[in-house]
Amino acid sequence: MLGTARARLLHTIAETPGATTDIARRMRILPSTASRQISALREAGLIVSRRYGNKSAQCEPHWARPSVIAGIGAMRSLCS
Repeated sequence: MLGTARARLLHTIAETPGATTDIARRMRILPSTASRQISALREAGLIVSRRYGNKSAQCEPHWARPSVIAGIGAMRSLCS
């Protein structure tokens, strides 16, 4: 199940992928919290991560089209 926190995180990553610390900063959460949530989303197959040097950038999978992102945004607004 996708809870509020993970829906927000997925929406954030879909809008602007980035390193875990950057995503944590944008969401105003601890990097350790972001890392745990990102791991859960990755294990569920909802996101993929790619390494760039010593940083890990979170990227949306190929299915994250604008219509899917809009649906995630709608879910996020319902949970807020």
